[in-house]
Amino acid sequence: MQSSAEKEVSHNREGHNLVTRSHSRFPCFSKRERYSLMEEGNPQLNNVPEENGISELPSHVEEGGELSPPSQKGDDSTGYIVDCAFTVAFNPMFDPLLEASREATNTGIKEAGIDKRLCDIGAAIQEVMESYEVEINGKVYQGKGYVREDLECSHYMKNFDVGHIPLRLPRAKQLLATINKNLSTLAFCRRYLDRLGETKYLMALKNLCDSGIVQPYPPLCDVKGSYVSQFEHTILLRPTCKEVISKGDDY
Repeated sequence: MQSSAEKEVSHNREGHNLVTRSHSRFPCFSKRERYSLMEEGNPQLNNVPEENGISELPSHVEEGGELSPPSQKGDDSTGYIVDCAFTVAFNPMFDPLLEASREATNTGIKEAGIDKRLCDIGAAIQEVMESYEVEINGKVYQGKGYVREDLECSHYMKNFDVGHIPLRLPRAKQLLATINKNLSTLAFCRRYLDRLGETKYLMALKNLCDSGIVQPYPPLCDVKGSYVSQFEHTILLRPTCKEVISKGDDY
């Protein structure tokens, strides 16, 4: 018999797969149209912001590029987030790059278990990732890239354990009330605040970040001109088995 938590995870999984299937049926949509489809596809779900990377920017990017973009999607309705990420490249030259990250992700899933240490799982993933080499435009690359936070920030999250912090700006207090009421501690981007009717909020948002109430998450960047492939899945670990929650017909 399923526990209440397992039922909620199963419910979120079905909603997640429904939205991602709808996404794959309309590849010609613009980024804004795709964002709306993914984030508003199921009104019962709270959505982690849809992200699209751009070559050397794998994550936390609100507006993506055209070449090899990682797409990330997460949903929840009861606090149990179902999240996945995948990369699409329209040039077969990048296929080995995608295969390297896909196999590294699959290795992490195979190695995961309730009695496994995260450092051991990470070591197995790194070994597979660095065993690949990719030739792009006649130059051979290996999987040893490192990402850093850089560029303009668009993704944020309210700190879970923050206590009462007095705010002097009335506009910051108003924005915090909107975040508490509609977003709580879920990740959000500026697009979400726009939908909630907030305008001219950048100074107030900066004040919340400077006060430690809201944590900014800038884009993660590799070396300029490089290419990044990203794959993710959400898994549920049980005493006798594991289940890939975010796996669907399309991914």
